Amino acid sequence: MTEEELRQVFDIFAFEGTDYITTVSLKRVMTTLGEKLTNEEINAMIKEADTDKDGKISFEEFKRVVTSE
Repeated sequence: MTEEELRQVFDIFAFEGTDYITTVSLKRVMTTLGEKLTNEEINAMIKEADTDKDGKISFEEFKRVVTSE
């Protein structure tokens, strides 16, 4: 996946006008995709990717998670 493609996917998950993914935006997208996740599951997903512990996922954190799998 190219950097441009990663950015396009990231932008789907991030709130418009922001450069990060929050628990709210992640839950919104996952619900839209038909995934019914609990708040605990959403929080765990954020925590796993949030290496700087600021409670949200930056593009660099997102890229690291996606490209490491």
